[in-house]
Amino acid sequence: MKKVIPALVVASTILTSQALPGLHDSVSAATKVTSVKYVTAKKQISIDGSLRNIATIKHGSKTLYSLKDVSSALKITTIFNKKNNTTEFKVVSGKNKTSLLFNSKSKAILLNNKKFSMTIVNNKGVLYGDVNVFASTFGKEVLKAENTSTVYISSTKLLQADTYETQFIAGGKLLVTGDTEEASNSYIVNPMTMKIEKTLPYQDLTVSNDGKSAVYVDDEGIINIVDLNTAKVSKFDQNVEPKTSVIWSTDNKKIYYIEGDKNASISELDLTSGAFKVLVADKVENKSDLIVASVSPLKFIYNVTKTATSTIDPITGEQTEIDDSNAGQDLWSIDASVSGATAVQLTNSKDNKVYPTILPSGFYSYLSQSTEDENALEKLIVQNPLTNQAMHLYAGKDFSLMTKTMDGKVLVVQMLASGDQVFELTESGMLKPIFKSVKRINSLTALNTAKLAFTYGDDGEEKTAYVTNGTVTYITK
Repeated sequence: MKKVIPALVVASTILTSQALPGLHDSVSAATKVTSVKYVTAKKQISIDGSLRNIATIKHGSKTLYSLKDVSSALKITTIFNKKNNTTEFKVVSGKNKTSLLFNSKSKAILLNNKKFSMTIVNNKGVLYGDVNVFASTFGKEVLKAENTSTVYISSTKLLQADTYETQFIAGGKLLVTGDTEEASNSYIVNPMTMKIEKTLPYQDLTVSNDGKSAVYVDDEGIINIVDLNTAKVSKFDQNVEPKTSVIWSTDNKKIYYIEGDKNASISELDLTSGAFKVLVADKVENKSDLIVASVSPLKFIYNVTKTATSTIDPITGEQTEIDDSNAGQDLWSIDASVSGATAVQLTNSKDNKVYPTILPSGFYSYLSQSTEDENALEKLIVQNPLTNQAMHLYAGKDFSLMTKTMDGKVLVVQMLASGDQVFELTESGMLKPIFKSVKRINSLTALNTAKLAFTYGDDGEEKTAYVTNGTVTYITK
């Protein structure tokens, strides 16, 4: 759902600063300086990904920033008129002009010649003001943030879409997939500058392990490989069977997937030769959540869904009884390097096994989701593949997500009374805090434990946040 951009946010182009040296040094000659004594301190502002040190004062409960420093950093022209006791901050883009005029004597403030309310204080000849109002007045985006006192400002308009999926790609950039009223696209976004570098007309993309390519299966069952640098698409149309759970091999040279109307086979596409090959055809149906358990020998772990059964009246043909007592999911494993290998059932319980993940130790883990009580806590389970012994870690905590960083660290999301906490599940089984958010995290992606991104919000109105060293900034709207 689109949001209405506030009227004060006026679109503008960044201009080279024309601020003259020492303009604000002259303000005191024509301005009655307040008798309140302020203590100045430097604070950092992030502008388009670059940190700037800006002079500040404390005015009551508010922190006000030097408008001289801010306007210089934002390339906003500053004009001092000694005769009229005015300071004008101005941006001109073509026929569009934004002008903020402050009269040091009367304290009147005009925005485009109309009265405007904003806190501005003259301290020793330097004007200090509310940086959020000042920046947004000149068409800049002031990002909301958590776990920091730094103000984040972007000269680029934020992506406005229902961004329901985000993945890291090469160069630390993000592939953000979302819907607008006009189209469904994927966008390559620089999370530091907020610039949208490419718009791709594809959805349901899975990024390669090196972040250079992405794969998707179109409506005809054709595998498409997108080069994320050039946007060139390679089609492999020799096989049009239905395909799900599409994943990359660890060396990014093959695509593995579950195939068929009943999701019974596991197959591969060799990207070098273009050859398709069925790896597993054990007739076990309803496979999903395919992951590579080991590379040599090639082993897979996957979920098998047990569906409810029904009784049909032989006379009327109507469904008379539904039995869901055994419905749920179980994890299975198979060695694809052995011809005709038999799948091994790893679990046998009625709960759903969501986010199955291979740990660095070779153990596998998942979140146990009750099929009987929707309010039950989701349990963190770790299982030994040799003995099938399962361990319930951190009983009493409610987990909602599990994923891996691109460099192989395991992350889990714990639901708190208000918001969520992200941890690294270390090799020793400890939970190492990474960051906390007041938001409920819908999906999580991570380059490493220092750079992450997540989606949040209600269905149809999801947004994306970027996390660096624990600081959360909201980068879409």
